[in-house]
Amino acid sequence: MSKPRAGGAQEERRPGGIRRLRRWALLAVVALTPGTSTAQGQTFGTMAFSTTHTYDDNLFATPASRGRDGDFISRFGPTIEAGHRSLPLTLVGRYAVDAERYWHHAGLNRHVARQDGAVQVDYRSTRRLTLNGRASYVETQTPLEFNVNSRLALGRVHAERVTAGSANTYALDAATRLTLDYEFAREGLADQPYTIAHYPRTGIEWRADPRTTYRFDYRARRLGIRGGDVDVSHILAAGMARQLTRLMHVELEVGPRLSDGAIHPELSATLQGRVGPSVLSLGYADTEVRLLGEAGGIDMRRLSASVTYQPWRHVTLTAAPAFVRSTLGRRYATVRTVELEAAIRLTPELSLVTSSRAGRQEGNLSGSHEDIPYRSLGMTLRAALPAKGNRTREPRQ
Repeated sequence: MSKPRAGGAQEERRPGGIRRLRRWALLAVVALTPGTSTAQGQTFGTMAFSTTHTYDDNLFATPASRGRDGDFISRFGPTIEAGHRSLPLTLVGRYAVDAERYWHHAGLNRHVARQDGAVQVDYRSTRRLTLNGRASYVETQTPLEFNVNSRLALGRVHAERVTAGSANTYALDAATRLTLDYEFAREGLADQPYTIAHYPRTGIEWRADPRTTYRFDYRARRLGIRGGDVDVSHILAAGMARQLTRLMHVELEVGPRLSDGAIHPELSATLQGRVGPSVLSLGYADTEVRLLGEAGGIDMRRLSASVTYQPWRHVTLTAAPAFVRSTLGRRYATVRTVELEAAIRLTPELSLVTSSRAGRQEGNLSGSHEDIPYRSLGMTLRAALPAKGNRTREPRQ
């Protein structure tokens, strides 16, 4: 993966199609504000403002041998969410925009550093059939948020992602459901070519007893750069979800993955339980994921855990360590990371979140094989206006 240009020297790409998508998403949110809907049901709208102050000791994901460059960053902006709920239909739109200011790297300042817009529609046409459609657009200067699974380090650089998809479910009977899903994604990093991804999935799920559910899925993954090579994978997976005890739940999925003419394992396992005021989770995955800046998929093995502790009603503490190994051809990268968070709900409309992240990436999937350490500490204050909405009489059955 070639390194993009960082800072103010980079050339931001904003195709006309992306501009139009943002305009339509914003118009959809505005059109859904309270009082504009005439259909029966409930129309609602909320608005919040957040400000985040963070110290990042490795802004550009620089290897340890070259010296790290840190800075204090302030991010602030509003979030608007509005929608309409009636008996068969739910329509929700959201739009958030943030500005960023750096103490020492003024060339990275942006009036619009991050945008996040999304629209989702859920429609239950009959008791058996449920239809879902969704679309989103994210533009950011911190592309690490796109590499949630691999956690591979990326410095401050312009990145954007457009996604659209649907999830449709048909209930054959009280215990059996058919699903048909599809997702499309287009994402790009700085001035590199866009990566195009298609994810169709079909499956069947049935509940064997009140505590056990089984499912079989067929999934395909098609990744590539427009006009370039395409990487295609086919997955057959069998899964099970079981409530072991009243406080412990387990999910398993296993199957073969055919990719590049070879068979690879596809495996995921999650164990979750509650002990007093704490929720514990342990997960493992051996799968293929897409990586921002790469045309094809990468093999990833991930072991993660999380502990959520609620000592008081309005205070939540979370710790989430993870170990991830990503492989592309003969190259590999290992990431060890831990994230800590403390969330305090001061009032129904005001919340305070402090978070920290520390990690070390050993190796890279391109370039020199060096260690990349990183640490950050941040605090977010979020204030929401009281929710507004108008409720009308529900339609008769």
